[in-house]
Amino acid sequence: MKTDFMIDFKTKICRGGAGRKKLTEQELLTSEQRRKELQHQTYLRNKEKRKKTYIDKCRKLTDLEKLASEQRRKELQHQTYLRNKEKRKKTYIDKCRKLTDLEQLASEQRRKKLKYQTYLRNKEERKKTYIDRRDHINDTRRKTYLVRTEEKIKQDAEKEIIRYQSKLVMKNQGRLLIAAHFNNDDHQHYLGPMNYDCIHCKALHWLDESTQRSSKSFYDCCAHGKVVLDSLPEYPDDLFNK
Repeated sequence: MKTDFMIDFKTKICRGGAGRKKLTEQELLTSEQRRKELQHQTYLRNKEKRKKTYIDKCRKLTDLEKLASEQRRKELQHQTYLRNKEKRKKTYIDKCRKLTDLEQLASEQRRKKLKYQTYLRNKEERKKTYIDRRDHINDTRRKTYLVRTEEKIKQDAEKEIIRYQSKLVMKNQGRLLIAAHFNNDDHQHYLGPMNYDCIHCKALHWLDESTQRSSKSFYDCCAHGKVVLDSLPEYPDDLFNK
């Protein structure tokens, strides 16, 4: 049977349900040791609890710090990624800009080259056209000169023939006149009416004075139009009135 008892430390009397009995020093010492052991065990348990609580708290703080450090690491990593992305973007834009500048330079060079080639082709065509035109003009001038030269030669030959024939006619006429003048016969030399006008100066002539029968050009008046004579003035009115 379990008996309840209580120890009075001041009076060192054990009070139990069976009654009050005085404890010996050995029992008191044993109870004191037991109390101290219980107190020490309670202290150790509390210490262990506090230690465990502190460890849990530190663990939680460590987890929070780890979480915060992980978040900071992720933020730093994201910022580094953004900076690298911006650098790559800037590098790509610069590269594209350089490529665009190079393409523009190449296109400008191609345009200048094509323009120069077109200029050379046009220059060659103009030169060829100029040479063809010059040759055509020279051929035309040569042909015209030859035609004019031939015509001039023919005209000079015709004039020389006419001059020679006129000289022969004048010689024959002079001989006939001299023969008629010194002829003892009563033969009369008749030249016909003097009613042939010169086509150049309108002077009257006999038909035998012309170099050719079909021509109405005479030599002794204006030399076939080479000499221009002034027209005769009109007669004054006094002569007509008388």
